Amino acid sequence: MKMFKSKFHRIQLVMLLGMFALGRYFYDRLPEMITMQRNIDGVADRLERKNLISVFLLPIITLLVLGMMKLAPCIDPRKRKYQQFSATYTILQTVIVWSLLYFYAGILLVNLYPNLNIIRIIFVGIWALMLLIWNYLPKIRRNYFVGIKTPWTLNNEEVWNKTHRLGGIYFFW
Repeated sequence: MKMFKSKFHRIQLVMLLGMFALGRYFYDRLPEMITMQRNIDGVADRLERKNLISVFLLPIITLLVLGMMKLAPCIDPRKRKYQQFSATYTILQTVIVWSLLYFYAGILLVNLYPNLNIIRIIFVGIWALMLLIWNYLPKIRRNYFVGIKTPWTLNNEEVWNKTHRLGGIYFFW
């Protein structure tokens, strides 16, 4: 498959398939009523009956997000810019799929073991995601789909570069 030609593309595919495999493996072990939402204190405030949609919603969303990210360079008016940061873009796709896999595994575990601290799981995942984005944000070249897009950054290469360097620092802190 041309879409999954590099090592990172294959990792994305394995993680995506892993999400569906996790959902299938844990489907029968999950309780009949699963937590769909928790409040800031980690207390379940929305339950739903277990079904295919409720269990596989996040893997399906991940598939759609990854598909849109694969399609973006084809429809972006600045499609040539993606060649300048294609390695970074592929790594960002991998980071996003990894983070959604991480949160999905956390969601499954919290439904299996309700006493787990979901807030801590989410905090660690968001911290790791921000740290990774911080590292790659300054390497993104001007385009319409990825990065900090304002009229000023889209119209000026220097403003784009300075904004993304500063944005990367803010993501870190």
